[in-house]
Amino acid sequence: MTGNPVWLRRGFLSGLIIGLVGALHLFGGWERTAFDARTAFTMRWGAARTSVPVTIVAIDDAALDKGGRWPWSRSQLAQLIGRINRLSPTVLGVDLILAEPAPDDAALSAALAEIPVVLPVYGSGDAFVPPLARLAADAHLGHIEIYIDPDSVVRSVPTERAGYPPFGIQVARLYKTARAFPSQSADERNTDSTDPFSADGRYWLDLRPRSGNYVRTWTELVDTVSAADVLAGSVPEHLIVNRIVIIGVTAAGAVGLDQHVTPHRAWGAIPGVYLHAALAASEVLDRHMARPSVPFALAITLSAGVWGGLMAQAGRRRTVYLVLTILLYLTAAQWAHTYRALWLPVGAPLLTVSFLVGWAGAEERWVREKERRELRRLFGRYVPPQVMPEILRRSNELGLAGVQRDVVVLFADMRGFTALAEQLQPEQVFQVLNMYLAAMAGAVRQHGGMVDKYLGDGLMALFGAPIPHDHAVQAAVYCAMEMHARVSALQPPPLVPRLPLIGIGIHVGEAILGTVGGKERLEYTVMGDVVNVAARLEELAGPGTILLSGACTAQLQDPQLLRLCKPLGERNVRGKQRPIKVYEISCPTPGTS
Repeated sequence: MTGNPVWLRRGFLSGLIIGLVGALHLFGGWERTAFDARTAFTMRWGAARTSVPVTIVAIDDAALDKGGRWPWSRSQLAQLIGRINRLSPTVLGVDLILAEPAPDDAALSAALAEIPVVLPVYGSGDAFVPPLARLAADAHLGHIEIYIDPDSVVRSVPTERAGYPPFGIQVARLYKTARAFPSQSADERNTDSTDPFSADGRYWLDLRPRSGNYVRTWTELVDTVSAADVLAGSVPEHLIVNRIVIIGVTAAGAVGLDQHVTPHRAWGAIPGVYLHAALAASEVLDRHMARPSVPFALAITLSAGVWGGLMAQAGRRRTVYLVLTILLYLTAAQWAHTYRALWLPVGAPLLTVSFLVGWAGAEERWVREKERRELRRLFGRYVPPQVMPEILRRSNELGLAGVQRDVVVLFADMRGFTALAEQLQPEQVFQVLNMYLAAMAGAVRQHGGMVDKYLGDGLMALFGAPIPHDHAVQAAVYCAMEMHARVSALQPPPLVPRLPLIGIGIHVGEAILGTVGGKERLEYTVMGDVVNVAARLEELAGPGTILLSGACTAQLQDPQLLRLCKPLGERNVRGKQRPIKVYEISCPTPGTS
């Protein structure tokens, strides 16, 4: 791959445009799908969380069987919280709506006062409903609003609503403060802090398992115990002591149960308390899922654009490079998601490199098709139809811009045609001329040659060009003999007294092959001394004879042709200072055997 400035500029501009489009979240659907796929991969094969001290006390079906239908009375909740408090958790989160007064609020208020506790405020936008003031007197508050994406999946929660942090974050901050700075006041512990991972106004959920095993159900995300076991006193102490405990409803069909679909769709809808627990675990570990800022995401896409510009110049290998790039980038994105909790953008960078490689491929096909059309125009009227596919296949070898190569040049001309033309009418002249040229050109095509140009009453033909030929001299000699045979077989049109014979000169040598002319007319031809020598030999050739240079006979390998070649010695030809060896092949004239 080379650093072609044109493609590098194209890559940079493509990355800039697509990156800015990505900054407008127009690739949001792709990004969410990629995020979900990485989450599912992490759930099955990724690294487990470091052990986090979070336990959910679930008001599940077993608890309702024991305590009666939901909602429970405040005294029942007070009893449950009292049993939890006896086991000395560090902080208690109560994910229950407690906004309406009840006769037995005093018992619940007393239970809540025994331990640092977080209660939820609920609502949307700025219309939030706090818990009952009597219950919240000594409690900390956190909102339980979530973001539901357009595909109805929950992936994040707002970092702040109406001045309150998320419920799970508030629980975890109380825990961290209590464990590290037990002497701090309640006001100091309730102080919000700036989270470097939440610059986009969201906390992204990190739904990793708590063990290295594949998590088949959401109940395995964090330690979960039934409220029935807590009330019965059969919960292992280590699941409560010095831990975060969150109470929430999980019983199917219970009033107030909120359920949401997460990126791990295989679970179906899961109770909201597990989302709060996952968020609390991330806060305890200081490991929130982070999304790059817009400038950083744009820089990634610009880098992808420059790399795509380099790949675009790799010819047929560009597709291989594209596939490897996509695989490597997706692997890097998965690693960052699993081990660094970083959500790398996928849509814009991969679209950029794919667009550039596709652009290069389309442009290459367009140029190739244009070249094929030009080749058909250049050679279609000169070479046999069966040769055209070979010319198209080997277009790189034609040297259209100029290439030096050995080539055989054949000149053929009618002897005495000028004198004959004086006796004929103009239409007869053209009739005779077309008969001769068609016969001679047919012989050239039959033997794999190319008619380079028509020269009045003669023509110039090439062998070994545009496609190299291993036996070009032999093909040219057989072509010359075929020309004489065809011309001899021609019958004079009415009122034409006779038809003349032709003379042919053949020479082989190095020449420059390529196209000459302008946009209006472009022709493929050869230039060099070989053309001049062949033309001079044709001038020396008598009617019905073929003159070959010594260079031609030196390359002839057909014994039959060599026996036909009669040496004429060295001859001076116009334009050459030194004489050349000349050989003659005589062809039968009409009426002879």
